[in-house]
Amino acid sequence: MQSPAALRSLLASLAEPPPWDVQLDAGDPAVGLLLSEGFETYAETVLVARRLEGMKVAPHVSGIEIVPYRNAWAEGFAEAEALAMADDPFYREMAPDTGFAAAEGYGAFFVARAADRIVAFAQAAVPEGWINWMGVVPDERRRGIAREVLGEVAREVAAGRGTHLTCETAPGSDGHRFLVAQGFRDHGRQFYLIRRA
Repeated sequence: MQSPAALRSLLASLAEPPPWDVQLDAGDPAVGLLLSEGFETYAETVLVARRLEGMKVAPHVSGIEIVPYRNAWAEGFAEAEALAMADDPFYREMAPDTGFAAAEGYGAFFVARAADRIVAFAQAAVPEGWINWMGVVPDERRRGIAREVLGEVAREVAAGRGTHLTCETAPGSDGHRFLVAQGFRDHGRQFYLIRRA
């Protein structure tokens, strides 16, 4: 995009009406142009990645079962997702229908269950290792459950001949600190902008 006029022309040519969203590198000069044309930033993320090789096996958390997700658990998943992702800007934009409640068999998708309650989840593409969705309900955090669920996802990605795990997270967030502690390293920031209807 070279100018506000060029951006306005492009937007006018779009067949679909707003909302429109855009992902750009943090240093992209188009960020300023989009902001001047009514877009707003709804998320800033940092891309993090790590090799699967050398990833430590997480200790088992007593009372927790890690299992592949089943669509029959959709209601319980939606409850856990709402609790775990309440502060996530992407969840706020998509809620309540993120699509993950019906994603049984899509990539590596595991949940942590305490009795019949879903308390954590993680889903990643196989073999790419891109983590699309991961969360732990607030009252179960800091027990090691996320490490255990992430480990199951990593094993599934490795079994599919993947070599890395990659995802985006909010810089400086608990999720970011957790991933860095698991050996993930930062690889650049992204801005997500939206122009609403």
